[in-house]
Amino acid sequence: MEFVSYNTAKLAKEKGFEGTSKVYYDITGGLYTQTYSDGIGYIPNFSCYAPLQEELSSWLRDDRGTHISIIAVNKNRMRYYAYIIYTPNSVISSDTELTEELFICYTDALEAALVITLNVLQ
Repeated sequence: MEFVSYNTAKLAKEKGFEGTSKVYYDITGGLYTQTYSDGIGYIPNFSCYAPLQEELSSWLRDDRGTHISIIAVNKNRMRYYAYIIYTPNSVISSDTELTEELFICYTDALEAALVITLNVLQ
C-alpha cells in the first residue's frame, strides 16, 4: 500500500476528500505521522491528509460514484498496467495499444488514474 503523492493529496482535498488518518503532508510536501506525543488537535504546518491510494480510490467509488480498475496488459512479452475509469457519465481508459500510455508498476497506474479522476470531478 502506498500513499498518494503530495499533489494528488492536495487535489483530493480541493475536491472534498476529508481524510482522518494520522498521516499528513506539511506545507513543503513532507510526509509526517502524528503521534500521541504531538498533542491532540494541533498539527504544525498542516497542508492535507495523506491517504493511501486504496483509501482515496474507495472514497471516489463510495462517495463520488466513480470506479477505477487497473488491468494487466501483456505487450511484447512484458507485463504493463493500464487503467479504466468508470464515471457516472463516461468511461476513460488508457490506450492499451500505446506503450507510452501503459505503466510498469501497478501503483503508478493507480496514481495516474486517481489524478485523472480527481481532475474530472465537479
